[in-house]
Amino acid sequence: MTEVEELLDTYTNGVLYPPSTAFAAQELLRARSRLAGHEESLSDEQSARLEDADSQLLRQTATLYDLLIGLGKLPELRRREEVPPWHWWWHLERFV
Repeated sequence: MTEVEELLDTYTNGVLYPPSTAFAAQELLRARSRLAGHEESLSDEQSARLEDADSQLLRQTATLYDLLIGLGKLPELRRREEVPPWHWWWHLERFV
């Protein structure tokens, strides 16, 4: 299994079975960020899986947001993680 497949499996399973801790939620977003670096090389099937998983993530915004604020304010968390502004999945407060 390639790194991309492993990341995609981690992310899709993570949104299928939502995290129950702040650290697990943070790891889910980290996996999505790592996937972002591979988006241009994804196959059509992988892109479809990613899009479905992103839709699942959006449906869980409130839950993930509630978990993540346990680690602190999201702008500070994004700064510590060095999150680019276009990684929308780290901006959950905009979707709540």
